[in-house]
Amino acid sequence: MGFFDFFKRKNDASSQKEVSNTGISPAYKVVSTYNKYTKLFVNMMASGNYAPIAAYEKVNGEIIGYLYITKDESYTISIAEVITAMKEEFSKRMKANAIKSYAIYYHSVFNNDNNHAIADEHNLPKAISIIVKNSTGFEETFAISHQFENDGFNVGPMTHVTPQEFQKILEVELLEGKDYFQERIEREPPTVENEFGVTIKTVNNGSVGDFWGGMFGFEFFREMSRGELFEHMTLAETKYAPIAVVDDVKVHELNFNKLSLRTVSSSDDVITSFPTVKTKQAITVSLKQIDQWEHSNDLEAIVYGGGRNTFAIRFYATDYAFNREKYLSNTTVNVKLSAILYVLDKHKEKDNKVTDDLSMSAEFCMYMPSQESAEFGCFDFIGKLEHMEEANYLDNDEHSGYILRIKLINNEEIEDFFTIDMFVNKKNMRFTDLKIGMKLTGMFQLFGELVN
Repeated sequence: MGFFDFFKRKNDASSQKEVSNTGISPAYKVVSTYNKYTKLFVNMMASGNYAPIAAYEKVNGEIIGYLYITKDESYTISIAEVITAMKEEFSKRMKANAIKSYAIYYHSVFNNDNNHAIADEHNLPKAISIIVKNSTGFEETFAISHQFENDGFNVGPMTHVTPQEFQKILEVELLEGKDYFQERIEREPPTVENEFGVTIKTVNNGSVGDFWGGMFGFEFFREMSRGELFEHMTLAETKYAPIAVVDDVKVHELNFNKLSLRTVSSSDDVITSFPTVKTKQAITVSLKQIDQWEHSNDLEAIVYGGGRNTFAIRFYATDYAFNREKYLSNTTVNVKLSAILYVLDKHKEKDNKVTDDLSMSAEFCMYMPSQESAEFGCFDFIGKLEHMEEANYLDNDEHSGYILRIKLINNEEIEDFFTIDMFVNKKNMRFTDLKIGMKLTGMFQLFGELVN
């Protein structure tokens, strides 16, 4: 049964529709062309995949699955954009007599009310809506209602067809392992190369949410009231003059020794707020790429480059709101780098062993893009603790931790070749006995800011 162990069909006599003399309803004659994709879309829902899909019928009767995909997690396409693009493309092909029909599947708020509006984070899905159109003039939007119950869900009825016809759809067998999407459209983020040879990429789903998890402790932050944070954001906006003003953009800051809270506002509306870690550790960075966050009015960005013309880095630019033009008009900049540790643990000596005959040096240090959120400047590392001092955030001992100076690359000629000041909240530590000289491992979010 596969996915269908998870749901039951809801039998409802109200779904009875007009049936032709052949015993098949006129609507089913058309939509049945896509029975495999209807079943497939229900299966996708059962496995938690809510992406829209489509299929079309070629003039020779062959059915082709059609899917929009994006391999870059930093740029997403809205469901509305995907559906609009599919409709436009299929209409062109139908006018050119290249296809006979098409079907587009998505999740909607349909509730037996003829409302096929797209479901989103504000309106939970209540049904599968299917737009079907063919070259003979048939055009209809079908709906399959569904309701989640405990560890499964009810599915059905389907509008415009009989219960028996809907049952035929559910009984369609799909081949395990078969790729039903023969045509895939990969959407790339918009990118341009500026006059200095730096690639500027548009990002539309960047978030500073994990920064706060790093500052407060992830488990604590999930449960904490946001009141304390909002109070300090308001204080930052009202107590002190802005640290920078560019046109209608203002940046305010509250300092807590070597930690701070920044807000960025435009026309007095807060666009973003994030923590920072103060440092004097700086290196020269050759700029390669800048990922501008479209959803925050291009006032935030992840910057890619080469440190000391040797190693690759990417960092969240904490000063991008007021230094944007400097980033966009240079190829080499001096950057102060710091970080927030998301998780910190001891590096165990046994982990130095690569094979039975090969081990890493006891002094070995390294960092690499994290498997999680690498595109936003997150790194996994093995490093050596050079210095430490206690610190707390918002002047509250409940948010206490340490600022650790961690060596990430050994270099015989330059002592601090790549050594970073990182804040770790005690709640994100997997041990308690920190000692200078010990080897550490974990994951951090890299920050950067231009040297004045």
